[in-house]
Amino acid sequence: MQFSDFFVDINTKVKDHDFINSKFDNDSHNCQLKRLYFLISTPRSGSTWLCSEIYKKYGIVVHEYLQTSQYIPLFADSSGLLNYDQDGNYKLDFEKYVDALCIRRSKDGVLGINVHISHLYLALKLKESIIRRYPQVNVISHFLTRKDKVLQAISYAKAASSGVWSKVDSGSKLIYSDNQKFNNFFESMLEIFIAPLASVKYKYLLKQEKNYLNNYSKLPYSFRFEYESLSKDINYLNSGLKKIGEDLSIEPQITLNKEFKLLKTGHKSYNFLSFFIKNYGILLRALFKLECLVKKIKYLILRKKKKNIISLKIYF
Repeated sequence: MQFSDFFVDINTKVKDHDFINSKFDNDSHNCQLKRLYFLISTPRSGSTWLCSEIYKKYGIVVHEYLQTSQYIPLFADSSGLLNYDQDGNYKLDFEKYVDALCIRRSKDGVLGINVHISHLYLALKLKESIIRRYPQVNVISHFLTRKDKVLQAISYAKAASSGVWSKVDSGSKLIYSDNQKFNNFFESMLEIFIAPLASVKYKYLLKQEKNYLNNYSKLPYSFRFEYESLSKDINYLNSGLKKIGEDLSIEPQITLNKEFKLLKTGHKSYNFLSFFIKNYGILLRALFKLECLVKKIKYLILRKKKKNIISLKIYF
């Protein structure tokens, strides 16, 4: 039996609105999959927001079920599938994990996965496992991209730094303040400090999409969405959701989940920060490496080790 090792942060907390929570289970105990849906994306491409729109319209919970650092252990643990080896690390039988996904998250014969390009290895493993169970299953893949990679990288860096990956619309209105301009300037100055990380993320995102587009025959997509068009044009969004429904052969819910509304990834302009990332990327990435080296030396001197990070062995 083969296995792969992944690192897991057991201290990670998820929000109540996160799709990984058991309140979003469908409990399809008589699971007979007809369609396996992959939404292929990259971090901060707007995929979580699009998945929330799919959920509101069709009730299908498309999520990052193959994200190893957080979601696989959380979902496996709530399914009673995590075991421990002699070193105290997690062990997981992937076939049992696939069974749990089918039972808890499929609806109307459809199982949807939000696959970041870095998860493609596990996506292919899941595809093979599903086809063994359901040889007649139809595999449908769509690709979501974000045109402005610099803004995507800045959003990625901010989320990675803050730990806030998604927010629910509270419906509250912003109140204008006389100090708003000063606050915006102060916020912009603070954001300069994430420039090195944002530059690293920018290069990473470009590489991820390039690798996928050069090798996408392993998991080809039939339709391509652009985040900027989906988020700014309601007609394009409705057309996109209709396309998803048609490809998956599912009908809109009679009662839509209108109360569930994730905020979109922002369109805020970062002219100064964008200029530095585009023109001084090599320097910023060098600064990031230096920053990582300083942190590593600091931890060694203080003899600190990163706690709550353990290994997850997934057996295939």
